[in-house]
Amino acid sequence: MSAPVYWRSPFPSLVDATQLVEFIVLDVEPTGDVRGKHVLADITVSRASDLGVNDNSFYVRSHLGGILHPGDSYTANTPEVVLVKKHYARKSRASKNRKWKLKRMAKEHNDIVANDDSRQARQEQERAERDYELFLQELEEDEELRQTINLYKSGDSQPQKPKDEDDMDDEDEDAPEIGIDELLDELDDLALEDHPMDG
Repeated sequence: MSAPVYWRSPFPSLVDATQLVEFIVLDVEPTGDVRGKHVLADITVSRASDLGVNDNSFYVRSHLGGILHPGDSYTANTPEVVLVKKHYARKSRASKNRKWKLKRMAKEHNDIVANDDSRQARQEQERAERDYELFLQELEEDEELRQTINLYKSGDSQPQKPKDEDDMDDEDEDAPEIGIDELLDELDDLALEDHPMDG
């Protein structure tokens, strides 16, 4: 649905990102229909929480057949299973290792982090930070979306520490990363506030 059509008669979403459930891909059978990067496939999945507990599985037809493989994790909504996107295991500190950042208007960022000690203000700030992190992850995963947004080199030239074995087990090797060739150099003369991707 295009933005103009939606804004003519907006409606609330049925589910948001915080309500998604993690599923594990058991089997992927492409149907042969391919449209651009989308591959139609019949996919058998099971809730991650059900593994080892019961044999419940779901049979789903999805356009994500080109990126989902047996053993992959993805998120979906329930009770009807609709595949939303592939889930990549990310450590909480992974966001601190981003080599890129966005620029924000200073007023916008200050509105979000206003110095208010009330519980509601803290909850609003936590929700805004969660939503912002989901947006950053969406940028990493969606190459077309990145083409509409300026991403800047973060300027952190510190070498990355080698990952230990536990980190390698928890993180998805296939997790998308943004290449250095997609990043712009810093522009010092703009009145924008740096907002590094430190979570």
